[in-house]
Amino acid sequence: MAKDRTENSDSFVQRGPVLPFSFSINVLYAGYEQCDPLHYAGPCYKKAYLWHIVLGGKGIFRCNGKEYRLGKGDMFLITPTDYIFYQADERDPWEYRWIKFDGSSVQYLLGNAGLSNQVFSLKENQFAEAVNGFTEVLDFMRDETAPYLRATGRFYMLLGWYLQNFGEARQQTEDKLSFVKILDYINRHFTEDINMDEIARKSNYNRSHVYKLFIKNMGCSPKEYINNLRMDLACEILCEADYPIVQVSSRVGFKNYISFVNTFKKKYGILPSQYRKSIGAGGKEGEKG
Repeated sequence: MAKDRTENSDSFVQRGPVLPFSFSINVLYAGYEQCDPLHYAGPCYKKAYLWHIVLGGKGIFRCNGKEYRLGKGDMFLITPTDYIFYQADERDPWEYRWIKFDGSSVQYLLGNAGLSNQVFSLKENQFAEAVNGFTEVLDFMRDETAPYLRATGRFYMLLGWYLQNFGEARQQTEDKLSFVKILDYINRHFTEDINMDEIARKSNYNRSHVYKLFIKNMGCSPKEYINNLRMDLACEILCEADYPIVQVSSRVGFKNYISFVNTFKKKYGILPSQYRKSIGAGGKEGEKG
């Protein structure tokens, strides 16, 4: 008789990470560009995160008053709080791949990994691995079979590689561990009717301290964080399913349909119905890097 493969048997091995909270990151666009001489972007702020890898040629990148001269093997990361300008060289204009992304977990992940720089230079083996990741994200975005899920999944792997290679180890303080528990609770229940009093009670902190933890770690209030989670999920549903907009609203945690529509338009600049049409028309490839 065959031996049962149970968790107590020698033939059964199971491993898994202890996740601090449920990640929420969305790939919005991905692209490639061989720039014309002196092609530029900015000066401006970007509404989401934008990550470039230079494949060849040269260019300049200015971020918050600092200027960098970049070439093959360099990466630069733009966050929504960065005032930026970048331009291709006149004689040897650069070519690059880029990924535009957003999500309620991005700032916490980058901050917790100690990523304080916007520019990184890759070693030869790192360059090949990074280019492969950028290329596959773009390929998946073009795929007709679940492009959003496959591209986002590949991007998680690329982001993990990035954090592992360029992040710094951070000591876990009591406040940080407690904050992770707060995030975990919210990420599990954000589609429900949760409020500050309930969050404070679950964390054993008062409302004021919870608010300060969010501003410090996430750069936004708890309400803004919850709304960001709901908007992320709304985008997923609008991309992958054909539910009526009013049903999408209730599924992501809004009791009031008008409030959902207004929140969505404030974040993305268009109505949920317009967003769904833009995705259906191939909107994910209509953005410039």
